[in-house]
This record gives sequence, C-alpha cells and structure tokens, in this order.
Amino acid sequence: MLPLLLLVATALATPPDATLDRLVDALEALADPTQAASFLVTTTASFADTDGDDAHTDVVVTEVRFEVGGEQINTVISHTRDGELLEPEEDKDDDGEKKEVGFSLAVPANDDLPRYTYGPTTQRGTASVAHYQPAPGEPSDDDLASGEVAWDPSTGRPLWITFEPLEKPFLVKSLDNRLVIGETAGKLHTARILSSGIGGPPLMRKKFELDMRFHDVVWR
Repeated sequence: MLPLLLLVATALATPPDATLDRLVDALEALADPTQAASFLVTTTASFADTDGDDAHTDVVVTEVRFEVGGEQINTVISHTRDGELLEPEEDKDDDGEKKEVGFSLAVPANDDLPRYTYGPTTQRGTASVAHYQPAPGEPSDDDLASGEVAWDPSTGRPLWITFEPLEKPFLVKSLDNRLVIGETAGKLHTARILSSGIGGPPLMRKKFELDMRFHDVVWR
C-alpha cells in the first residue's frame, strides 16, 4: 500500500518551489524599475458584438521606460484602428486619459500559496501542468482565481499561467487569461498576455480578445 500512497502524494504535489519562485520573479520583472529600463508593448485589441457584427481591431505600440527615480513613462509610438493610423489626439478616452489595461492576481505561490490548492500534475506534451483553485474555506476575494501553471520538468522553468478571476469585474460575463513567460538576455519576464471574454450591459454585450506582447526589453 505504501507505494500507492507515495504515488498519490506525488501526483497532488504543488509545482516545485523553485519553479513558483521563478514564476513570481518573472511576472514582476517588467514592473520593477530596478530591473527594467525600457521595453515595448504591442497590444492588439479586437471587439465585436456577440454575433460578430460591428467588429473593430486596434493595434497600439507603446514604449514603457523608467526614469532613474522609478517614474514610469508611457509613450504611444503608433495606434491603428481597423488598419488606419490614428492621430495622437485620437488615442485617448473621452476624458483625455490614455487607455490602460491591468490585471490583479494573487499568484498561487510564495505568500499567497496557502490561499490555493493544486490538483494532480499532468504531462501536456513536454510540459508539466498543474491546475489550481482557491483553497476550501478561503474567503472570496477579487484577487483570487483558478487556472493552470505549466513548467518545463527538466529545468523547472515556468512556461505559462492561466487564470479566471473568482470575482469578475463589473459587467464582465466571462474572462480568461493566459500569461506566457519569455526570456530576454537570460532573464525571465512576461512575454505575452492573452485575454478573451464577454462584457458590457446585457443588451449591449461585446466579445473581446486582447493580445499584449512585451518585447525589445532593455535591462539595467
């Protein structure tokens, strides 16, 4: 019976501690002015009615750089909508503020690891994949999610993490996200964020797809 118990215990184990540490470091790298000097973000955002009508696609290239004191400066390099170049003054919301996209996630690792439980680790191609979800009895919070963590079992390198928020933002009916880990000059960082879902008032809902690619990273 002992070998069977050991097999079950192994299958239900969390991803390696070193993998989770590297995942957290990678997700934080581009937001840390002591590490990142500058990088580019190419964002492709597509929106349409749920039946596919009234479809539009925006492509925005933004330079993000950090001043020596840590101040973040975002500069829009280009913005096209449905293939047509927009003038700088068009690249704003009605109140004149630049559009921003952000995510709030308690990563299932380090200090937040006790808030989650991991299911069995499985193989998907060459990657090891483990599903996670909020721990039983964990109070509902808008930074909790369920999803998967994938890593290379031969090196422990994190590959990607998916998450679906436990509490979705206001008027958002569905929201799925995948954060892909890349590498520049030997340092891991978020290389791509893929999001899709449906949101808006019940009679005006839109489906959306968001693809953010982080590239041309310059480290300090």
